[in-house]
Amino acid sequence: MECFETFSKSLRKKNVKAVVTCLNVNKLFKSVENLKELIFNIISELNLIDSRIIESIVFVDNEPIGTNYMLYRFRIFLRNYSGYVSVRVVVKENIVHSISFVIGKKVPYRRTVKSASEPRVCRDSTISGNTPHGQKYMHNFVIYRILGQPEVDVRKWKLTVEGLVRKKLEYTYNVLLSMKHVRLIADFHRVTGWSAKDIVWEGIPLRKLVGENNILPNVKWAYVESLDGYTTVIPISDFLSEKSLLILKINGEFLSLEQGFPARIFIPHLYGWKGAK
Repeated sequence: MECFETFSKSLRKKNVKAVVTCLNVNKLFKSVENLKELIFNIISELNLIDSRIIESIVFVDNEPIGTNYMLYRFRIFLRNYSGYVSVRVVVKENIVHSISFVIGKKVPYRRTVKSASEPRVCRDSTISGNTPHGQKYMHNFVIYRILGQPEVDVRKWKLTVEGLVRKKLEYTYNVLLSMKHVRLIADFHRVTGWSAKDIVWEGIPLRKLVGENNILPNVKWAYVESLDGYTTVIPISDFLSEKSLLILKINGEFLSLEQGFPARIFIPHLYGWKGAK
């Protein structure tokens, strides 16, 4: 891993003290939580700031760069300081390629890495900006949290089935864990043009949760409301299809908060915006 500092007058105007970039990180990407741990370890190793004043490392969002790279954004909040550090992590094919720390003027930054007069650019012939028409496969999910990240108290959380049903049903998280789960390998498609291939989904068939005999005959739609206020409507025939699941695990791991913990919907033949978290 090679790290260096850059600075410019334009950054000063934006209240940025410095930018520290680390290249050739070459660490395996496992999860957002794994990236948080890596960020903390690099800050401690380089001694950029006193790691004892780090209050939290918060995931902001991520987005694809071309067809091979994924950019993850984080913010580091500091105890007793109003400033924060912005972090950008570039991942290629599940390997962390580089990490950049954007350090604000109010951050107690320690200059412990060498300076570079000009920002270095890592070029890769696979980033051409020309992507094929239609869906493009990504190595990781793009995380969407349009309405922010809600706090989840799993001890109080319940999944409720109500409306045009004969009997209102409620499930706690522990009850969902105790039910019989099924596994399904299927691609995940977003209407924004990207897909994730061969994801292993594990959860409970939606038709079992709502009870087909529990639904009144005139029902045409399922209306789903998430904890953050996001809503979507799904034709009842799609909602009750054989492969439609309430997901508790992805690729053998329990859902993270970013991926919709404690549960999310997945309907393989519909775009992801119908898969409410």
